[in-house]
Amino acid sequence: MQNKENIELAAIDEKIAALNFHVTTQRTPDQVAQLIADAAEVSGSAGPKTTLTRVAAHQFNGVMKNFARVQMAEFTVTLQPASDGRTAVQLSIGDYLRTRDTLFYFIPITPWGAPGYKALASFSDYLRNKL
Repeated sequence: MQNKENIELAAIDEKIAALNFHVTTQRTPDQVAQLIADAAEVSGSAGPKTTLTRVAAHQFNGVMKNFARVQMAEFTVTLQPASDGRTAVQLSIGDYLRTRDTLFYFIPITPWGAPGYKALASFSDYLRNKL
């Protein structure tokens, strides 16, 4: 049973890791910042509320929470302006919630899942495609 759980958790980790990216774009840091805000709005339509905080000129921290304000995921988007006018953009997903349904609080009845995955995928796909 433990091996099956490890496989389920590893599959979730792989799906989340696939959402991380590092790309270079012709867009300016200001244009990328607007796209990050747009991606947060789009991902909010997938369920969780996405809150962005600009912690530095070229770094945004994001948190996704469900309707009960339980944190489902956190991520960082870092911008790196280059001398040729291009901008490197990196999305790094940090911590994320993994859950499964239980019966009587301790008997598992569903496989492990990541409730914030759909919103994270929406955010990542939108931003990557618009860059």
